[in-house]
Amino acid sequence: MRLVLVVLVALLAIGCVPRDRNTWHPAPPGGVSPARQPRPDEPAPRRFAAVLAPLAIGPLAAVWRDADIELAYELAARIDARGEKAQADGLAAPQLPAADQPAWRSWPVPGTQGADFLLLLSVVSLERQRSPAGGGAQFIINSEVELRAFDPYGNLVFARRGVDAWRGAPSPKFSGPVVAPESEAVRAACQQAIDAFLKFLEQRNEVASGGPSGGASGGASGGAAATRLVRVEIDSEPAGADVLIDGVLRGTTPCTVQLPLLQRVQLRLERSGHRSWERTLLPDEGLRLKPLLERK
Repeated sequence: MRLVLVVLVALLAIGCVPRDRNTWHPAPPGGVSPARQPRPDEPAPRRFAAVLAPLAIGPLAAVWRDADIELAYELAARIDARGEKAQADGLAAPQLPAADQPAWRSWPVPGTQGADFLLLLSVVSLERQRSPAGGGAQFIINSEVELRAFDPYGNLVFARRGVDAWRGAPSPKFSGPVVAPESEAVRAACQQAIDAFLKFLEQRNEVASGGPSGGASGGASGGAAATRLVRVEIDSEPAGADVLIDGVLRGTTPCTVQLPLLQRVQLRLERSGHRSWERTLLPDEGLRLKPLLERK
């Protein structure tokens, strides 16, 4: 029964995704994206345009070849439904390069003008195995995805992985790539990552407005909130790079550093024989980085 309900919800969500409203169009020079223009039947657009590039679906392509675009629209609609506190407007951009394409290594990326956040989602792993506890065609589908959110200048501001394990047997009443177990597992993992991003935006908005951060620990004297430190895992490919935070050496990759929650810091990785890698970050709990260092 639970499987039937999940499938029905997925089908309804896909059928109700407002493609025109959720399609991204870059802003003209000095102007505003047509996707962000106020509409007579809607309230004023939310503050942030969160633009989803086509997903890098990897192994899911063998099951659902259109998932790169279809899931982008689904997740854009999810941002609209859940992003009120985050002030996020979800938009899919089928014309942009897929999340794993080299074009994202050089900024600004054409077609992103006017976006506040560029969301790149990639399927990291997708494995199917027979469930040892179930009889018949009982399976476990393990899925892991990675979400990276960049500002318009190419600074990584958020990263999170979503993980889901689908268990059960495919229903003979509902078939097709959209509701395949692999698709359901990837969909749920993507939703986890997107929800974490929206939570990050909510906390950031609260910090910017001077309200409760939702994560800061008890107040200091005079009413000032104590700074909360979060663990950030930093690695590189290849490993052995110096990690500099705001110009101060903090370790060598791989390492874990404590950084202030949602306070902008400058990260720089340096390794002999390789080009330096630099980004501006807003640290959040669970942030993990592993950039590829290019040879000189």
